[in-house]
Amino acid sequence: MSESRLLRDRYNINTMPMYLMYYNGRLAYASNTLNGYGSSKDDLVAQARATLLSAQQGTFLPADFKFSLTDNRLTESFSATLSSTTQSLGTE
Repeated sequence: MSESRLLRDRYNINTMPMYLMYYNGRLAYASNTLNGYGSSKDDLVAQARATLLSAQQGTFLPADFKFSLTDNRLTESFSATLSSTTQSLGTE
């Protein structure tokens, strides 16, 4: 996990995991679930395909996109969350 808070502050990310997908430097997808359901490899592939198609058609999130404000403090334990997500995706 990066020490930088750039993405966390830019998009007001307060929950983990959070998936951001870009196309040509523009934000095309941002959510805490993939494919509307979960966080498996299959969900990742399906979401990446759908996002790629949408982005190629010119659909992007607004340049000033931010998640709604919450009082959730789940991002205070990024390291633990990333470790468990990495293990469930089998990328370790």
